Amino acid sequence: MINIFKNSVYRRMFIANLFSTLGSFVATTALMFHLLKEFPKNPAYATTAEMMLSIPVLFVFFLVGIVADKLDRKKVCFYSDMFAAICGILLLISTYYNFLYYMFFSLFLISMFQRFFAPSFQSLLQGVLDKEDYSVLAGINQMIQSLFSIFGTGISIFIYWYFGISGAIVINIICFLCSGLLINSLSISEEVRLPNGSHKIKDLSIKKILIEFLSGLEYTFKNRILSQLVLGFVLFGLLNGILAVLPIYTLKYKLIPNGYEEVSILLGSVMGIGLLLGSFCSSFFVKRFNAKVIIVSCSMLTGFCFGICSLANNLFVFMLFIFLSAFFVPFINVAIVGLVFNIVDSKFMGRVQSIISPIALLFQTLSLSFIAVVYPRWISLEFLYLTLFGLMFCAGILYLFFLPNNLEEKTNTVKESAV
Repeated sequence: MINIFKNSVYRRMFIANLFSTLGSFVATTALMFHLLKEFPKNPAYATTAEMMLSIPVLFVFFLVGIVADKLDRKKVCFYSDMFAAICGILLLISTYYNFLYYMFFSLFLISMFQRFFAPSFQSLLQGVLDKEDYSVLAGINQMIQSLFSIFGTGISIFIYWYFGISGAIVINIICFLCSGLLINSLSISEEVRLPNGSHKIKDLSIKKILIEFLSGLEYTFKNRILSQLVLGFVLFGLLNGILAVLPIYTLKYKLIPNGYEEVSILLGSVMGIGLLLGSFCSSFFVKRFNAKVIIVSCSMLTGFCFGICSLANNLFVFMLFIFLSAFFVPFINVAIVGLVFNIVDSKFMGRVQSIISPIALLFQTLSLSFIAVVYPRWISLEFLYLTLFGLMFCAGILYLFFLPNNLEEKTNTVKESAV
């Protein structure tokens, strides 16, 4: 794992990603607590804020992959961060004057520009690293998420307590600026930045965009392994949407109604430690065991833990099984992401990423919309945890019966099919 940081370009991209993630995490978490505080009888507002982070993908999903594959990937990342920072200023103004709908609109714009960032950034990573580093990269990405789960919630809450929502958003703006400037300073070969040759925005006509998007769909779904991995993101999108709000709701409306903010720091740390330990262990296991076995078994175990959470009326029991579920999730993520990096041709990586992200975010938005409409009027927290149990069980069954046993021997077929 240490060897990957000897790559100077990756080191700076790693730091840029940290800045971008920190900014988004702090502002989003602080805004959720801000809305729960300002509108305690309307949890739907906090759910709607989460929706504004995922729903923009429905408007730009057909563009982001083509932009990543046809335009300069480094410039796409840079301008995405810059425009997100500008929209952060709009969010700062709207929260200062407590303009609720402008808050949602600002979040929508920030998320929309960040949709262009992710495929281009991942495509750059694929180009600057060697193939044997892909599984390590997946583990490192998971560890970053884990560290933010450990420290991010606590940092966000402390910033919110002492500097208010405005302080959190200012940090969001600064982090986007730092990320963009770092990426702009990188020296990356033209082959990595422009694997399909040089193109300009004016070259991307509506007809050209449609043709390229359809070629990405054909490339993705005509291969059995890749298409099955992508379809699994439907279930994981639903999972992520529910988990975006469910743990905080469990503390506020079931376990610790009067002290949920303080306990949420501990909960974030527990989940983060589970993710971090799982990330370390998964990097070891993925290299030594069959990816299918890891994906199926850990999906089942994660679902079992969510099922127990539906029965938990004790804070300790709840946190124990949240920890265990967080421990198993990185095994699934690292195995799937490692496979995707290995089997996708670099010329199509942007378009494949632009298909995966919209599928996951579309169903994440649907699950958040469902919660906003029916909770707490028609369904309970226990029902949502049983839904998570069902989703993970279905994911395990899907991969058990439809993924081939010898994945490692078949992953090259996707790249060959692109020729």
